[in-house]
Amino acid sequence: MEPLQVPEPARTGYARAGDGSELYYELYCSGLSKEHEDRASAESWPRAMFIMGFACTCDCWAPQLDGLLQQEEERPLEICVVDNRGIGRSSKPAGHKSYTTVIMANDVVAVADQLGWAEFHCVGFSLGAMVSTKVASMYSERIRSLSLLGVTGGRWQTLPATWRSFKLFVKSMFVKSPEDKAKMTVKFHFSRRTLEERVGFDKFRRKDVLFQEYLQCQKATTPQAGLHGQLMACLKHNLSKKDISQIRGGEFPVQLIHGRHDVVAHKKYARRIAKLLAAQLVEVEGGHMITRECGHEVNRLLAMSIMYPYTRSDRSRHLDRTMRRKSEG
Repeated sequence: MEPLQVPEPARTGYARAGDGSELYYELYCSGLSKEHEDRASAESWPRAMFIMGFACTCDCWAPQLDGLLQQEEERPLEICVVDNRGIGRSSKPAGHKSYTTVIMANDVVAVADQLGWAEFHCVGFSLGAMVSTKVASMYSERIRSLSLLGVTGGRWQTLPATWRSFKLFVKSMFVKSPEDKAKMTVKFHFSRRTLEERVGFDKFRRKDVLFQEYLQCQKATTPQAGLHGQLMACLKHNLSKKDISQIRGGEFPVQLIHGRHDVVAHKKYARRIAKLLAAQLVEVEGGHMITRECGHEVNRLLAMSIMYPYTRSDRSRHLDRTMRRKSEG
């Protein structure tokens, strides 16, 4: 996990949702798309909408922006990252009824409409992956590919599924100081292997570095009024039979990327969703925050789907994805 070098956004702005809420977004372009002169061909450029998870702003996509926009590709690339309602610079409407994955899916499409995107690749992490399934179900004709990271089916699947995750969940409910919160957050989101990893020739472990990062982040941010609403959106989310039918019937490929040591979203739920959606599943050696912990591998998989999308019947090029499951624990 090297230091990140995220480029400046090409454009920032707000899109208005159906209920009047303002959704903040940032648009990033690869160097090639900035220099490309034939703007008439822009409709054929890969365009991707990235949707973050619970209590996370769009800044948390930094590992993906750093990796995907620096790749030496022959095609331009545009990526839009969004602050979900309830956090960051987006509106924070009161009342949990203003927060469902269906409402948040409509928010995403409102941003796409603001940008003039008729079609786009949809990438979601955690709560953002739940929202992405609704986007793909409700607007399947606009989806080029669907990538779900650290996803569950919502409702009871958001509850702790192992004894370790239950203990961490209970402890997190009673911590008060920023230091204790940072420690619990790090334990909750990263695998033990990564936390115990030595950093260079120093005596520090990776968990010490991550602790300082999360501590600084918590001190720099103020409590967000919409987090309760986002939590309720997780608990109310349901991947219905209609959603499954719409996604399976779509012409776009679907992939799931999941941490094998995830204690927030257990891997058995991802396996179940992959089977329901007839999707390809890749399990990587990480915890929940695979966007950071396994950034290189996640970026490689996302680049394959976004830059060179395949059809559901064309899986020969992507056998390496499913072959990795043979070593699952």
